[in-house]
Amino acid sequence: MKLKEHQFKIETENPVDFKSLTFNGCEIKEFYAVQGLLNYFNLLNGPIYKALIRHFWVRASMYDREVSELEEQEKILIDPTLARNPSHVQRSDQASWVYLCISQKR
Repeated sequence: MKLKEHQFKIETENPVDFKSLTFNGCEIKEFYAVQGLLNYFNLLNGPIYKALIRHFWVRASMYDREVSELEEQEKILIDPTLARNPSHVQRSDQASWVYLCISQKR
């Protein structure tokens, strides 16, 4: 599905709205000010670059975990030096299936 940049509608909001919380009787801004965390919330509530977000998401692609693991196993079979620490690699039926498919092609 191809989308164009102008087709995205970006909804923006403040993750933490202290004014709204204070208006509704929840005055927690002081607690964060004492801890020195207001700069963090200013960063969260900072500017949102809609053009950059549109530009990124139009060009983004999704990968299926299963497919990427199969591709990884195929690359490791070609070059075993790419393998992670053997204690961390999980061998599965998929890995043996990939090996079977590759070995039949040769």
